[in-house]
Amino acid sequence: MDHGTDRRTMLRRTLLKGAIVGAGIACIPGFGAGREARAALPSGAPARRVLILNFTLGIRSSAAFYASSKKRYNPYGLIQGDLPFPVGAFLDDCIPSFGEAPVPDSAYLLPGAWNGLSVLRMRDFARAEGFSVVGSWDPGRGDHTRDESVCATGSAEPSGIGILSRIYAGLAGASSPTDAPGFHLHPRVPFGRAPHFLSEHTPIAVSGAKALPGSRPSPVDQNDVRARTGHDWSRDATWRTRFDRGIAARRSGSNGAAAATMEHLRASGATVGPALANWVNVANPNKHSEARGTVDISPDRSGHMVPLTNQMLFDAFTRAVDDPNQQSLIDAAVDLGMAVRLLQLGSRAVTVEIDGFDSHFQEFRTCRALYRAVGRFWPTIHFVLSRVADPLLPGKSLLDTTLVCTTSDFGRDPGSDETGFSAGEGTDHGNDPSCYYLAHACMGAGLRGGRVLSAPSTDDYRADKIAERYAPDQFLAMVLSAMGLDAANPNYGFPAVSDPIRRLFG
Repeated sequence: MDHGTDRRTMLRRTLLKGAIVGAGIACIPGFGAGREARAALPSGAPARRVLILNFTLGIRSSAAFYASSKKRYNPYGLIQGDLPFPVGAFLDDCIPSFGEAPVPDSAYLLPGAWNGLSVLRMRDFARAEGFSVVGSWDPGRGDHTRDESVCATGSAEPSGIGILSRIYAGLAGASSPTDAPGFHLHPRVPFGRAPHFLSEHTPIAVSGAKALPGSRPSPVDQNDVRARTGHDWSRDATWRTRFDRGIAARRSGSNGAAAATMEHLRASGATVGPALANWVNVANPNKHSEARGTVDISPDRSGHMVPLTNQMLFDAFTRAVDDPNQQSLIDAAVDLGMAVRLLQLGSRAVTVEIDGFDSHFQEFRTCRALYRAVGRFWPTIHFVLSRVADPLLPGKSLLDTTLVCTTSDFGRDPGSDETGFSAGEGTDHGNDPSCYYLAHACMGAGLRGGRVLSAPSTDDYRADKIAERYAPDQFLAMVLSAMGLDAANPNYGFPAVSDPIRRLFG
């Protein structure tokens, strides 16, 4: 999409320039063998990795990445200016109609070793066509229990396999396998496991920076499954083997293949856990000087590479949170810094969950900081990944080889025509097409920005009235296809999906 302005063309070229040169990360015990063999991408695969941001409990999609100008759907208004598609002011750093002033430029300057670089505001990132949107539609959306399953597995059935597990089950038989596990940070929704079964098909679930596998000084209660998940339990080989093989014995077909893959991953977790605890925990002040990999700190990304420290990651992402007392948002910022480290490690799939979107009451008061943080996290992810060298592919950045996308349970119902809110000054869910429609923001892996695929009218979000309509399983099939995996493979894919939205990368 070409809007013809010299200013934005230059900004877009600067933003999306990908000439990164740098050395790979230091080898981590247990994960060094065969690095060169795994460097090549599968034929036709734009992505080597995927980073999923899941906005749990239902984002107000109609006021976010593909926003409405109608007050009932979006009382906050739109980011003004020449944008390729409408983006909600709720994601920006000010809402003029609500009396807010813009955040000062200094808030976007990164301190310390970032050499005075600045992250773009959401309004400028959107104008520069830094990302695209894919809409998914499901008239069954609206119920948390069902949709926490659908967004993670593509299926409302309890036996559905999480997308992280599907990726690793596919990689187990691919020409470009991996021995670094997938990670699920701050899990609430089962992206790596069958829903309603806490630990089945779990990659390495981490409930925050302090719960890294192997990082705790003493074993946890072996009778507490919830505590074991994402904590020290994976170091106990006897328990792990008994637990995993019991799951595998009860499963068959695609579930059996996923269970066998997860057994391998959790075994890997016993090795990677202690190594991760030494340097991935970007929230640990004692580890802020730890450096792995390289990052380009030149203004034009011309190749001024320096070691990437934990402090730099901590600064880049926590800078996006206005209020240091918003602990849940600081946790999300730290998780994003950890995610970059895990991608460097070689993990092929990482999910970061950001909670708190179930805004039935006082939405502006309770969710303003949350949506503004999301609007600052999103350009920051692009900024950081575009400057961090891919450890296995010289001349490539992590952004070049990582598909980054968002998902959520569902959108939200509209409010009244007068206020845009429900009686509780919030938003409900389950009864309107705007709840059934979800705008997924996508970037990276060579994806062209500035496009909307499956674009219903923002007057009513009736995606059932347009020819191009995608279901949630098609969106997840797109993730598999982007990584060079057969999205229709019955062992790990979605055989019923005929179109995994390949044209997103066209």
